[in-house]
Amino acid sequence: MAVDCFRKITKNDLVKLMDNAADLVRTSVDYKYILILLFIKRLSDGWKEEVEDAMSKIMEEAGIDESEAGKRAVSNEFHNFMVPENALCNNIRKDREKLKENMSRGINEIAKENKELDEIVNRIDFIDLRLQSIFYYMI
Repeated sequence: MAVDCFRKITKNDLVKLMDNAADLVRTSVDYKYILILLFIKRLSDGWKEEVEDAMSKIMEEAGIDESEAGKRAVSNEFHNFMVPENALCNNIRKDREKLKENMSRGINEIAKENKELDEIVNRIDFIDLRLQSIFYYMI
């Protein structure tokens, strides 16, 4: 079960994800991979929420159109963490053939943009072939 990056995750979705993740952990996947995937998913969801909130605030306060507000809403003043466009879940999963490479690149970009996350999110190599199945469940 893949989670749709374009909608908020429900409690049932989370329970199913955790059940599937637990099954994978019992078989071959280290829990660290799952934790990083969940963290990246949360960063991605949080980024989108912050952009939407910032756009509303900017349009209301500055009286500008949605396009211009969207450009301003991605600046770091509106975000807890910077999430580059390539690191958003919906962009990571666009090309299923390069999913692992996209995930590794996205994680490294997040670490580069957020020094406090360096050596935390990018400690794991997602190119490992054994991890193919976890991507389809988690992102």
